Amino acid sequence: GGSAGLLASVGFSLTLLIPDFSLSTSPAVLNLTIGAANQSVVTVSTVGGFQQLVNLSASGLPNGVEVSFASPATSSLSSIGFSVASQATPGAYVVTIVGTFGGVSHSATIGLVLAQQGAPVPVPVDLSSSFTSVGITADGKPADAGYPYSASLLGPSITVSGVPFFFGQPNVWNEVNYQGTPPIIALPPGQFGSLQVLATASNGNHPAEQFMVTYADGTNDTFVQSLSDKPTPQYYPGEHIAVTMSYLNTGAGSKIYDTNYLYLYS
Repeated sequence: GGSAGLLASVGFSLTLLIPDFSLSTSPAVLNLTIGAANQSVVTVSTVGGFQQLVNLSASGLPNGVEVSFASPATSSLSSIGFSVASQATPGAYVVTIVGTFGGVSHSATIGLVLAQQGAPVPVPVDLSSSFTSVGITADGKPADAGYPYSASLLGPSITVSGVPFFFGQPNVWNEVNYQGTPPIIALPPGQFGSLQVLATASNGNHPAEQFMVTYADGTNDTFVQSLSDKPTPQYYPGEHIAVTMSYLNTGAGSKIYDTNYLYLYS
């Protein structure tokens, strides 16, 4: 007699996580009064079993602004104190928080708005806790996104009609994008005469979108605003072109050359 041998093979995938870290800040936008102080928090998030202390530093500080870290080297989080001297110049600035370990470095940004005591000043809204998708990418870098804006063309911030707007870091969640149930975005307390938003529609123009503002006393107002898609400005009432760009990026990291826009609604 004889015997027959059986040979079987099993396929599987193996994912290796390289020890690494990333940085985030909260709040990502600060209003600072000249002669006063305020603070944010930087959080170190780790993957792949990274357990080292990350050295923190700041760059891009405007003249008259000093920064201090409660924990200059941390594996978790550190508060960041900002103090503003009397000689500081009012305006909008972007400060970069850099974390390094060995030859590896990552960064996050904080938008600063400096104003004189008692002076009327626009109050930016920190949207980072409401981000749901990637809408801005670095040129040449793939991302899980459709046709995002270029970080090179937008820059870290813009000022439109005297109002500063700060953008999130590229290639991570940096836009509020929704289908279905709209998000609830917390606004800073205070009395304001207007609300201005940078926005665009996707997959075609969106006429008559509704936005509800709820006040501290529980009452609310509903506003109707039509939104244009990136390449097709309709010049709806309340719509203004904030940025004109010569191309969009793709999720694969390539470029599509065509004129596209980012809009201001007010």
